[in-house]
Amino acid sequence: MTEEKTMKQISPELKLLDLTLKNASAIQSSAMGEFTTAGSQEILLVRPGGALEVYKIESSDNDNANDDEDDEEEESRTWLKMVMRVETRSVIRSMEIVRFREESRDLVIIGSDSGNVSVMDLEGGQAKILHCPAFGKTGAYDYTCTTLHILCYAMP
Repeated sequence: MTEEKTMKQISPELKLLDLTLKNASAIQSSAMGEFTTAGSQEILLVRPGGALEVYKIESSDNDNANDDEDDEEEESRTWLKMVMRVETRSVIRSMEIVRFREESRDLVIIGSDSGNVSVMDLEGGQAKILHCPAFGKTGAYDYTCTTLHILCYAMP
């Protein structure tokens, strides 16, 4: 009893804080689709540590300041702009993209190490989980991969 009281007196405000000091730079998986808005091609990246990142391809055309020569071409610049980042705090094993009939955007199906298969909607830069059944860890990897392939390739 005295040990419990002393611990409470020593650290009454002790909280668990989980921060990543530096984000992973490797790419585990990637896919192209229309995730946040219809009509814009975006790139979805899965990073180690369970982070999902959506990038939009942007470009601009800049006219050269020197108009002395007519042969100079316009200078164009293309870059990736991060639209959103989602920390899942899980180990992502597989990812598939699916688009239902008469939909203008894509959905993301993610299989994790814990045996969950999550269907996510990334509309408007907000991640919303539409469906997340748990299958358990025993044989989850084989079952999850099989389920993802059936869901993605057997759709009419």
